[in-house]
Amino acid sequence: MMPTPALQIKVGLLIVTALIVLSGTIFLMGKERRFFESKVPFEIHFARTIGLREGAQVTLKGVRVGSVEGLTFPSNVEENFIVVQVKVVGEVAPRVRRDTVARIRTQGVLGDKFIELSGGSSQNEPLPPGGLIASVDPLDYETLLGESGDTVQNIAAVASSLKTIL
Repeated sequence: MMPTPALQIKVGLLIVTALIVLSGTIFLMGKERRFFESKVPFEIHFARTIGLREGAQVTLKGVRVGSVEGLTFPSNVEENFIVVQVKVVGEVAPRVRRDTVARIRTQGVLGDKFIELSGGSSQNEPLPPGGLIASVDPLDYETLLGESGDTVQNIAAVASSLKTIL
């Protein structure tokens, strides 16, 4: 049995509509995620990345300007840091200056990590593509809590010693 011309037109219209919706969705998502804009690579060195992942946001003064593209170890095993490759939108790249500082921050209640870029005065030159952005290492809360536990034990020991003396 051959499909009727009316059925063929309906199927054709359905396919065209689906393609238009799909194209619109891809365009809108790409615009939000800046897929279609040129990006400039930079590098950041951190002693530890505490949960930072590829694809994490990079923000400049609170505005999303890029993403984390990779996390690797340096080729020299003597170097004790993690290399974080980021890409920043081309139009924003000139705002990344030699005195710009990168920090790993936590976002939301789930604790998603992102990189915050701050600083960057107009008196300094823009950082060239592939340049190294200075970083501030994140606090290691586990170590901090472990040390505070030792401090509490020491205070308790001093208190009991004072109690014995008095």
